[in-house]
Amino acid sequence: MRLFGCTVCFEEAIRVFDDMPQRNVVSWNSLIGGLVKKDGVFEAMEAFRIMQGKGMGFSWLTLTKILPVYARVTALVSGKEIHAVMVKSTAKPDGPVLNSLMDMYAKCGAMDYCRRVFDGMQSKDLSSWNTLITGYAINGLMTEAMESFQEMICSGFSPDGITFIALLSGCSHAGLTDEGCRLFARMKIECAVSLTVEHYGCLVDALGRAGRIEEALEIVKNMHFKPTGSIWGSLLNSCRIHGLVPLGEAVAKQLFELELKMLETM
Repeated sequence: MRLFGCTVCFEEAIRVFDDMPQRNVVSWNSLIGGLVKKDGVFEAMEAFRIMQGKGMGFSWLTLTKILPVYARVTALVSGKEIHAVMVKSTAKPDGPVLNSLMDMYAKCGAMDYCRRVFDGMQSKDLSSWNTLITGYAINGLMTEAMESFQEMICSGFSPDGITFIALLSGCSHAGLTDEGCRLFARMKIECAVSLTVEHYGCLVDALGRAGRIEEALEIVKNMHFKPTGSIWGSLLNSCRIHGLVPLGEAVAKQLFELELKMLETM
């Protein structure tokens, strides 16, 4: 079954699969998982459809594999169908599959359904909270994201790096630059969360979008990481938006030199 993770031919995988003397849910999970790893999104969806057509059923693990696929292509109707089957099941869904269901609803823009699943969970973990907060943030609902963040802390959970990436990115896209700066300071002082280049990238993007390019450049200059191509690209885009041509040329030079170094190491 490990071969399915290496195959690039869906038809061949199904042919070999059909020749197997015995097929069970574990076998189908391996096929679907292998297709997903090879970026065969639509092939994985077709494999799941065939699996159900053969009356094979599924396990919670099956759903944790296929729900992210539906999230990726925003197949909300298909995701709702799986949710309906879960509700009718006599077995109790585990945490990972409920988190996957929340993530699917969030990425499909159905935050009301995402919240309902969250509220109905008897046992929530940090991933559950992060999925909810990220969902609000990517859908531009920063008031709800910040309220959920406070609710999470009051419930005894400590935020991690993923929590702050969601909030910082949301603040950047919502134009909440000052709030993003406060969150960045808070994660260092109050929450003792280790800063990563992704966190700096979110802050630089927020400052750049607000036209505070000099502040963004000062952050880049003083951070303990080498600037990535995405950070220089974000700054370049901000210079373009705000008409800062000379500064944009300097940033473009940094981006070009970085990309040239990357090509030389390939």
